[in-house]
This record gives sequence, C-alpha cells and structure tokens, in this order.
Amino acid sequence: NERRDSIVLDDEVYDILETGRKSHAKFDLANSPLAAYLYGLLGDSGVEAALKNVDACPMGTEKALQLLKSMPPDAVEVVMKNCAKIAVTRAEELEALSTKLCPGHRI
Repeated sequence: NERRDSIVLDDEVYDILETGRKSHAKFDLANSPLAAYLYGLLGDSGVEAALKNVDACPMGTEKALQLLKSMPPDAVEVVMKNCAKIAVTRAEELEALSTKLCPGHRI
C-alpha cells in the first residue's frame, strides 16, 4: 500500500478495489489491483480531474487516449507496462504508445 498522505480518498472504496468485496458479486471482479493503484495515486480529486473532459461511456480509442493523456506519466507507464505483460502480441504497440505519451519513460 503506497498511498501518499496528501492524497484524499475514500478508504472503503480503496479497500474494495485492493482486496475485493466481502461478499461475492456476479457483476464484478473480486478486486482490481490496477484500479486500486490508480485510485491510490490520483485520489478522489485526481480521478475527477482525469474524467472531467472524458465521457468514459462508451470507451473508444479516442476517449481512451484522452484519458491516458490526462493522467500522470508515471501512472500511464505502469498501465502500459502491465498491459504489455498480459497482451504480449501488442507489446510493441504499447511501447510505442508509451513512448509517445510519456517521453523520457520506457516500459
């Protein structure tokens, strides 16, 4: 748990993202480490700021790029790095996108 003291967030929301719900839910994953990381990094105000100019539903290519551009480069780099580990057939594309969005960072 690497939350910073200056970040304001809802502990209950963070705990659900990090460890999952106490009861089973058919409509949702048990936990979401990536969402917990991003929420812990950005906090309530950072999430609001990132989504301020992005209508996230439905999420398409352009909206996804807008969202990534609104996030801190370190967070984008973590997202890209972990996506590249899972989507190995798209690792080169993810590295190119990471280089474009986060100059000076390498996944």
